[in-house]
Amino acid sequence: MKRKPSPFALPTERRKRLSKKRRAQLFLERKGRCHRCRHKIEAGERWIAEHFVALELGGTNEWSNWD
Repeated sequence: MKRKPSPFALPTERRKRLSKKRRAQLFLERKGRCHRCRHKIEAGERWIAEHFVALELGGTNEWSNWD
């Protein structure tokens, strides 16, 4: 027997990966700085592209929701 979805659950989008080109564009737009601590990200340093509003909380994959 399948469970009914909660009436309180937010619809979520499937997570999309950024292409290398879009990731580089995001890095340049953010001036190579971490959105949380403003740390300068050096060349070759690993960093994570995240959503401002998590998909699980109703965020989208729109460009304006990436950080």
